[in-house]
Amino acid sequence: FLARAVGGGTTPGVIHGFEPMQHAFDRLLHNLKVNNIRNVVANRLGLWDRGKVVLTVEGHLGLASSKPQTEENTSGETIESISIDEYVESHQVSPVGLIMLDTEGGEEKALAGARETITKHRPNIVFEIHRHFVDWSEGLEKTSIVQFLRSQDYSLFAIRDFHNNYPMAGHPIEIIPIDRVYLEGPPHGFNALATTDPNLVNRLGLRIVENVSPKLLLHKDPALHYPMS
Repeated sequence: FLARAVGGGTTPGVIHGFEPMQHAFDRLLHNLKVNNIRNVVANRLGLWDRGKVVLTVEGHLGLASSKPQTEENTSGETIESISIDEYVESHQVSPVGLIMLDTEGGEEKALAGARETITKHRPNIVFEIHRHFVDWSEGLEKTSIVQFLRSQDYSLFAIRDFHNNYPMAGHPIEIIPIDRVYLEGPPHGFNALATTDPNLVNRLGLRIVENVSPKLLLHKDPALHYPMS
């Protein structure tokens, strides 16, 4: 969907994708082929804060996380790392409009390796925050990943979403200021939006709401878990 969304216009956009797991990478290549998608550059690499680190990828497909390989940590697939800054420079990627990360706890390392890209290009950033990997006991605004992005003059929001298919026609996407997010409940995760564009919310027709959960759950308290009417 993203490839087709950015592929039109006089200057078609290109997506540079990174997938460390061999099975998922092969499936990505197959999907690109059968859907005739030509504006995606697929890389079997792991994003980290620096390149040439041997990472071990452990876990089930879609939930696997990466860690530097050690003598005690030798199970799972191994993959070489690259930083976003190194990749952008070596491939002369410009401009960089969006960084989207879902790496099961590796998001902060990936962003640490994108400092120059963030400073130069000011991309919008979508990334996952999960309680298994981020200690938000003192509030999201106190977490190091949020503090880093705020130090770069980004505004941050949690993105509200369902975990299954649900008709949302006529409902705007809702976002919550990062210091107004309801976080109670079992360990969970959600996507966050970081932007320096003051017009992004209005341009995309997003709705800002406060003091509600990012998780839209129909079986929970509607005051916290339903879309705002």
